[in-house]
Amino acid sequence: MSVSEEDLAAIFEVEEVVVASAAKLDAADAASFIWGKHAVLAYVNPAASFADMSFGKLFVWSGAPGTVGGFGTEIGRVSPPSAKADEVAQHFYYDIKVTSNISAYLIQDAVA
Repeated sequence: MSVSEEDLAAIFEVEEVVVASAAKLDAADAASFIWGKHAVLAYVNPAASFADMSFGKLFVWSGAPGTVGGFGTEIGRVSPPSAKADEVAQHFYYDIKVTSNISAYLIQDAVA
């Protein structure tokens, strides 16, 4: 039996459920999900502010030197000079923090 995100939202009486889908590749190129078989039920305030009770927040350093809104781009020559190519690098200045550890609950072994 499969349960949808909408079904989970109805069961937990919340507005939205987001399913983590990030995966990592190991040396043998085998994918493994970073959450494993666990789940986190977390509250995130839809009207985020510095004083709200959200589980976690993404903080962006929008005033980082040489950036616009925390994003910075660098263009430089690729070595050796005979390569006749430019390299473009994008930087994003941010940090993710748990801001209220009482706003979440870890469900271990949620998936069989």
